Amino acid sequence: MNKIGRDASLYLVTSIISFGISFIALPIFTRLLSPKEFGAVILFMMTGKMIFGFMNLSLHSANYKFYFDHKKESLNDKFRSIYSSNFFFIVLLFLIIIVITYTLKNLFFLNLNVEYLTKKNLILAITYGFLDYSILMKTTQLTAEKRALNFSFIMIFNSLLNLGLSVFLIEKLENPLFGRVYGILVSQAIILIVLIYLLKKHLTIKLSFENIIKSVRFTLPFYPQMILGLSQSYLDKTLLSQLKGSSSVGYYSIGINFTIILKTIMDSVEKVWSPIFFQKAHENNLKSKKLIIDSFNFLAFMYMFLGLFIIYFSEEAIKLLTTPEYYSAIKIVPVYMFYYFFSIYGYLSMSQLTITENLKFILPGSILGAIANILLNVTLIPEYGVLGASFASCVTSFITQISLFYYGNKYFKLPIELKKIVLIYILLLIHTVIFYVLLSIEINVFFKMIFKISFLLSFLFFGIKLEFISKKKLLRFSKII
Repeated sequence: MNKIGRDASLYLVTSIISFGISFIALPIFTRLLSPKEFGAVILFMMTGKMIFGFMNLSLHSANYKFYFDHKKESLNDKFRSIYSSNFFFIVLLFLIIIVITYTLKNLFFLNLNVEYLTKKNLILAITYGFLDYSILMKTTQLTAEKRALNFSFIMIFNSLLNLGLSVFLIEKLENPLFGRVYGILVSQAIILIVLIYLLKKHLTIKLSFENIIKSVRFTLPFYPQMILGLSQSYLDKTLLSQLKGSSSVGYYSIGINFTIILKTIMDSVEKVWSPIFFQKAHENNLKSKKLIIDSFNFLAFMYMFLGLFIIYFSEEAIKLLTTPEYYSAIKIVPVYMFYYFFSIYGYLSMSQLTITENLKFILPGSILGAIANILLNVTLIPEYGVLGASFASCVTSFITQISLFYYGNKYFKLPIELKKIVLIYILLLIHTVIFYVLLSIEINVFFKMIFKISFLLSFLFFGIKLEFISKKKLLRFSKII
């Protein structure tokens, strides 16, 4: 448990440092790149991830699972063959996609009439997708082996290398857009070489087609959900680029980047929360279940408070870190933050479905969410642009998480006080509306800050009154951790 705590702390610190580097990079890139170029970079990365995401078959999940299956074998030859075969398959897949793309005629791309979509740009995007997934595959292996220090080094080094090379190449190359793109690709290539070296013990020339089939069979049940997830993740940006231009993708991405701070912290804490849940859930008595709910409600409120803090001070942060042409991103942050607010209790629901081995019930919510996402994006983006896309994501999350919440509590009942949870979400919504009111009125910056702090303290007060947080709960949760 001590090692879990140390590793979780290291993952959290790594996330904070990586985001710190990202925020240092934000004012640099928003001054070196126009909103149109900034958006084009996002579309470049999105295209590569989307194309390769549809084809990688989540083989990193198979590696993770089979590593533990064969961990105790003396020479680990079986796992080495699985690991190497899967990586070889990914490389082969990448080469096949590149050859197919290269053989396409330039006229094909001209007829599509999509901004920045040329044969060269598509090949670069696919290369990005391949490198990005290969890095994911290998960092997943590091986490399986509990090599948190190596993982942290890779993540921080990647962030620094990406920033340094991108700035250098933007200054050196005539086209700043390609400077940023080549900076990303070169840093990825270096990171992948380092990872291959760190995991060289798993490499072997004993490749097996049977092992690839075995891995694909294992990951195939996850594929429909993965496809739905990819569709939801990239539909909004694709429609925005087509209907409103790449500049709108730039504003949208900056707004989302601020909300991702909350997700990063939630994911890091989850690494500690998950063992606690499973330990208490196996006790399967009222006392242990009440402890699960009390602890999670405490966490949920802290996530909400942190998210509200980010919303309230996103105005000052965006104005400080970017230029006036990017200020449109301020209005996106509160709406998109609800995408993560609604997903808070999804962490609990996922644990409930996992312990009862009912993961198939993830699918109904994913399907309903995907349908809602398509309909809302197609309806709202033409009229409302980035705000429409943000609202579509927010509603999609609500629908998906309601389904998860229902099935989670159906198959693993917990003493959840539903009225209390609904009330805190209503208060969260009211405090978010207040932010928009403050944003719309012209008052002294000093007084605006005082108002924001006052409303944040009022939300904290309601959290205490509703017994989401207390000194006793804080001390108890600290002891558990």
